[in-house]
Amino acid sequence: MKKGLAIIISTMLMVGQSSFVFAEDTSKEESTYTVDTTLICNAATVTPIGVYTYPSEQSATYTLTNAYGGEDVVGFEVDGKLVEGTNKSGNTMEYTFPAGTVGNHTLGAGIASDFPDGYYVQLKGFTWEYRGDSIAVGSAYYTQDSNPQFKWEVYDIAKNEWTTIQDWSSSNWVDWKGENGDYWLHCSMRSEDKLATTSQTMAFHYVAGNSQITGTYAGWDADKILLGVTAGNSDATLQFKIYNLDTKQWVYLTDSKNTSNWITWSPEQGNYWVHYESYTPDGRLADTRTYCFAVNTPTIFTN
Repeated sequence: MKKGLAIIISTMLMVGQSSFVFAEDTSKEESTYTVDTTLICNAATVTPIGVYTYPSEQSATYTLTNAYGGEDVVGFEVDGKLVEGTNKSGNTMEYTFPAGTVGNHTLGAGIASDFPDGYYVQLKGFTWEYRGDSIAVGSAYYTQDSNPQFKWEVYDIAKNEWTTIQDWSSSNWVDWKGENGDYWLHCSMRSEDKLATTSQTMAFHYVAGNSQITGTYAGWDADKILLGVTAGNSDATLQFKIYNLDTKQWVYLTDSKNTSNWITWSPEQGNYWVHYESYTPDGRLADTRTYCFAVNTPTIFTN
């Protein structure tokens, strides 16, 4: 008669250990394996999920639950090496032993400071603040390394090109001086020994800090149209442009030396775009606004 299968599961949470022992099948001894789930963090528990056939002909997946919360659950240690889990959700992660795994294996889990075999680095979201003509961007992070390094890059979607705004340094903040437009903001982080790395990216619409436009005006003044614009930075340069939708031509009402917030325009009847621009003192495009304007009868509107 075929020998029956036995699975012995013992749990020892009092000493911070659980072990799942798959009993030996003498007909397939080479496929027998044992997973000792050493819990580095005492608040953690490890349990197997799914249904497996003996002896390890299917993959074996374990899920980690850490009572410290999702922000502290950073990875698994398998056979003394720090590895990334999968299916991270809240305060749980999974690790899978592939089909055919044999021998004895140790699986542990916990917070980064628990791992003795190397640094762990984790970026935890962007933050930013507006300055006079730039944006300071930073990132929260977690590591047990006392001297992590950061690199900041941006991808200009309109130009299809990458630019490094700060090469590797110890600062998780950078002063970003760019042109108005749409970008991918990318931050890379690594440990001092360069062995542990991670990165994060987010879409970002850039305006040059407080040089952004804060208000616009267009309205009739007798037989002319009065245009006005303000910016948060008093040192910003302001420009006015008109696009004639009928002739498909731009009319530049001011140049880069303009210092006035106001200008008058004497248009003919037609349909136009009124375009306002704000520039930083060093000449970078900070912000823009564009509005449709139909010249027909006297009309006043503000924004």
